[in-house]
Order: sequence, then structure tokens, then C-alpha cells
Amino acid sequence: MDVQFTGSTEENVPTVQTGVGITVLGKAEKARFFPGSTRQGDWVACAGWPKSAPDDDVRLDDPQILSIEELYILRQQPDVHDILPVGSKGILYEAQELANSAGLASQLEVQKGRTTLDLEKSAGPSTCVIFSAAEEAIGRLQRQLKAPLTVIGQLA
Repeated sequence: MDVQFTGSTEENVPTVQTGVGITVLGKAEKARFFPGSTRQGDWVACAGWPKSAPDDDVRLDDPQILSIEELYILRQQPDVHDILPVGSKGILYEAQELANSAGLASQLEVQKGRTTLDLEKSAGPSTCVIFSAAEEAIGRLQRQLKAPLTVIGQLA
């Protein structure tokens, strides 16, 4: 069995108290679990805007932060293949991880100069996600989501 672990710390934010993190592990039916399903030719996009304290005010009612409802909209799209939350390592790091998981790392063509989005900024408590999708999904999702949607690149 292939077992994977992940973890995170908040070393980029000064703390004044401690807390407890909770991890949930589970099993999923193979038919309903499809990581690494990104395809060659897919576009990689960011839904939401990276925000992290202390530089940003992170609020649930911020229209630039992807909501849970909008995440459900993304997940329901048949031509959205993989979705990854963006954390403290930034969008570019997660885009490379997304490409790696599908065996397409060397084929990711990032369009750095075409956006004002800081691809290396921390997204703190996952204020945005990146996803891979067929080209025709991008325009449709821009109309469906309230949070900003930014194309990051393509898997050539």
C-alpha cells in the first residue's frame, strides 16, 4: 500500500499562543479518487488569491479567497482534473507538484509575465487552489466563480 504524509508549520507568522492540529486519515473508493489525473495539454490555473498574515487580512468573507462552495463547483467539473490547495510555499511550488504527480514536470510552461499574481507568495491557510483543466473549462469557470481565476501556464 502506498502511504503518503504531509505536514505544515506556520513559521512565517509570529504566534502568541499554541494550538492543536487535527489530521484525518481515511480510505476512498478507487473509482472516486483520482490524483495525478492531469493530462498533457491541460491548463494550470489558480482560483482565489494568495493571502497570508501578517501581510494580509485573511477573512472568510473576502471575495478574493476561494470559498468552499466554489471549491465544490470546481470539483464537480468533469474537465477539471487535479486540484491542490496552495499553502506557504506558494503557487509555483504547487504547480510543479501538480505536474510531478502526473509525470509531466518537464512539460510545465509557466506564464510568469502575464499576471500580477505573485507565484511565490504564501497562501497561508490555503486561500486559493491550483487546478488543471481542459482549455474549454477555463472560460466557463471564470463566469461561475466569484473568486479571481488566473491562468498560470500549460502542460505542453
